Amino acid sequence: MALSKIQSASMDTGVPTRAQMPAGSVLQVISGYNSGKVTTNATSFTALATSPSITPTTATSKILVSLSTNIARQGSAGNAYFAVYRNGTTSLLQSGQVEHFGFWNDYSAYTFTSMTWQYLDSPAVATPVYYQIQGKTDGAAVSAVVGGRGLDETHTNGVLWTLMEIAA
Repeated sequence: MALSKIQSASMDTGVPTRAQMPAGSVLQVISGYNSGKVTTNATSFTALATSPSITPTTATSKILVSLSTNIARQGSAGNAYFAVYRNGTTSLLQSGQVEHFGFWNDYSAYTFTSMTWQYLDSPAVATPVYYQIQGKTDGAAVSAVVGGRGLDETHTNGVLWTLMEIAA
């Protein structure tokens, strides 16, 4: 009886639970920051920056992934490629993106760009998820850089993450 009485009392307040929120409602926001710059010259995708984790309320929730950083290519003989993965294994590449969302092949000493990226993910789980920027290159003569400018060790900006759970 007491449980039923508590449920009635909470329903009388008119405050919906997360599961009762209408589609499109923001259920939670998680923010995090990776400081500094990370580089790799690996030829397969390697983790460079990882978001904080977020635990969706239900398996039908969407997660809006937003990140802001600098990405760069350092070296003069090859390309650098970047992608975002869920839980380190599931690529979030969109249709038309062969294997990356950013890369360079101009073969100057180093190139960089400021980058913001957003993606509405459907992880289909109610367990913790996290996201990673991963990078790879054509080989040892070139590096993929996240969070700074190629050869510049003084000016680094890291990666700013915002994860929002959206009711579906």
